[in-house]
Amino acid sequence: MATLKDIAECAGVSISTVSRVLNGTAPISAKVKQQILAIAAEQGYPLYKLAKPVPEATEPLRHVLLVAPRNLMLESDYNLVSLSLINALKALCVQRNIRLRPFPAENDAITEDQLIAALQGGRQSGILIVNDDRAPLLQAVVKSGMSAVLINGEDPSMCLNSVMPANYPAAACAVRHLIEHGHRRILHLTWSSCITIKQRERGYRDALLRAGIAVDESLILSLPDFHPLTARDAMLRWLSAHPDRLGVTAIFCAADNQAVGVVDALAQRGIRVPDDISLVGMDNILPLDMLPVSLTTMHLPLDAVARAALQLLTQQLVPAQSLGVTQHVELAGRLVARESVKPLNTLA
Repeated sequence: MATLKDIAECAGVSISTVSRVLNGTAPISAKVKQQILAIAAEQGYPLYKLAKPVPEATEPLRHVLLVAPRNLMLESDYNLVSLSLINALKALCVQRNIRLRPFPAENDAITEDQLIAALQGGRQSGILIVNDDRAPLLQAVVKSGMSAVLINGEDPSMCLNSVMPANYPAAACAVRHLIEHGHRRILHLTWSSCITIKQRERGYRDALLRAGIAVDESLILSLPDFHPLTARDAMLRWLSAHPDRLGVTAIFCAADNQAVGVVDALAQRGIRVPDDISLVGMDNILPLDMLPVSLTTMHLPLDAVARAALQLLTQQLVPAQSLGVTQHVELAGRLVARESVKPLNTLA
């Protein structure tokens, strides 16, 4: 984890200035504050820990049920996005004296009865649903009548408040970065999943079209999951089937996890990143030492997503704060340019 010294050196300011920004103990110019907070987020400093504890007597939320697929709650080197989001929620709930109770969803059809059983006791003041926007689950939550927020998903019925990173513009930004570096034949690795991943594919497609580049369907590899081994094996098969790489000079992965497998496959075939091919990921959640080259990626604000989710849930319980309509909130990401992208005219 980054230290105050690391952030200060990167920002070119004193440690005391960083401390004052992060603790809010003295006025600092908006430009410097924004720079320091951006660097802190990029280096993995846990900004959610800066929130001050809320007195229990003034906290409208008491007990919150956390609904998420069971596999996303398991510790795993390749489940870092979900774990980071859930850990941010846990830390915020500790600060606000909120009891967060997990309800791991084990199957593809959570029923109303199962949800009611999980809510037995009547102490819950709200529900948070993470990374799971299947219709049966959302319908059960709506029928429960509880205040609820969907995180990293969308409710097509527009009955539930929701918050997520801005996946579509973030993906478009990542592809645009490659295009600006001269790349026009860009392979996209994605996977069959929820609407958030489909939005990333849409961002890929639209970025190409807006640049006047036709979308080549043969350059979109949709895999069963986001595991690095799945991406590695699929990339090896693709390279065997296309020794000329179909003219591809860059790869955009819908998740950093996939980029890990892609780098492995390319290395096995003697293809170097970025000397022979450029690579961009999504999430900015990997430890920097997981790859032999630092990965250019889109940073998605998971800490801010967690804070926004609790804020939306609180608004439903405090009439004075409510807008009176269902809200869908998307939080902007930002490009983190590192070593894995080179201008096309400098590729070997």
